[in-house]
Amino acid sequence: MNPEGEVVAQAEHIPVHLGSFRVGVRNLLNWLDREGVELNQGDVVLLNDPYISGTHLNDVMVMEPVYAGDRLVGYVVNKAHHVDVGGPTPGSINPLTKIKVSVINVAVLISVG
Repeated sequence: MNPEGEVVAQAEHIPVHLGSFRVGVRNLLNWLDREGVELNQGDVVLLNDPYISGTHLNDVMVMEPVYAGDRLVGYVVNKAHHVDVGGPTPGSINPLTKIKVSVINVAVLISVG
């Protein structure tokens, strides 16, 4: 992804994961901006919030900024399905409860800088 969150290159894989990168990364960048978070070299964001990432809770997205010197040149992003991320039913799919209370829902910044 380039610094604006546009796809530069991607591999062949599960279409829903790749197709949602464009939406998920832009939504995440907008969310980080609204929260006043600036990603630095070495920071990593771990996310499974479906309202930001564009898929469901079991799809966990990891995004890391890429810098050339002090200049942001893009992001590396990966999204993968996890069988279970917690909640009252196996597989984390429970139509009877609300999303915010039924499973582990994360938007975490891991900073090493």
